[in-house]
Amino acid sequence: MGREYVAGLSAAEGRAQLAVFEKREGEFRLLHLQEDERRDETPLWFLRGLTDPQVRIVKKVSRVSVALEESSLFLHSFPIDTSLTRSEQDEHVAWELGNVRPGFDASAHVCDLHFLRTQARDQLADVLVVSIPRSLISGIQDAVHDRKIQLTGIDTQFFGFESSLLMNYPEVKEKTVALVRASADHTELGWEFHGRLIGYERALPPKPDAVVEKIRAQLPELPISDIYCCGASLSPEFRDTLAESLGLPVTLVNPFRRSVDVSPCEPFDRFSGKVHHLAPCAGIALRRR
Repeated sequence: MGREYVAGLSAAEGRAQLAVFEKREGEFRLLHLQEDERRDETPLWFLRGLTDPQVRIVKKVSRVSVALEESSLFLHSFPIDTSLTRSEQDEHVAWELGNVRPGFDASAHVCDLHFLRTQARDQLADVLVVSIPRSLISGIQDAVHDRKIQLTGIDTQFFGFESSLLMNYPEVKEKTVALVRASADHTELGWEFHGRLIGYERALPPKPDAVVEKIRAQLPELPISDIYCCGASLSPEFRDTLAESLGLPVTLVNPFRRSVDVSPCEPFDRFSGKVHHLAPCAGIALRRR
């Protein structure tokens, strides 16, 4: 089997992170990392490192997956009848989103449905819908196609982070854990039960005390054993507050902890102490499909 060069790209808070991997015989080597600041107001600013490469190895990339910030997407959670057919589910999703976003045009969006907590007896499930404008997907596809790159996936920062967690910390598949992704204006919080997301909240104030309160409220129902975190706005004080207030281990997710050789990547040392910032772009690049 020959070599293949794949990339993960994430965009949040005016910064884009790009990770390039070599895949050969099922093994991955990290070849390149870079972080670019937003310089203009064009909607596809985050693609610059890929579409205008300044490093030779980036020119070899044949596939890319993208983790977008929530301002580019729309997320909404609600209960749904699990007995519905797929077409009925699609109709229900369109109806729900139309209620919370007047004028919502389902035909102009791609909706990804994540099933969370289920109540089998009542045939109900809590679901999280990620709605992505088709125009945004087409714009990204057209931009990368010009460089003969295939777009293999688009998701949120949070789900890229979750993929990094599951790939690098397989022990969480035997635990109940909390996931925390901190950004400048909000915090995302998820509940993972034996490797499956069963709850999600966002728009929490970007303050550790608010996260502590939410996790503490879940403890009577969920035996949370660990907290896993990422995010450029996750300060040492934030992490310490979680650990001290809840008495639980708090881990900054290292997206290169397992199965990735980082030795070929010269810029790797520049990210010392903040590799958790790269969890979304690495997770979405290496996610199994």
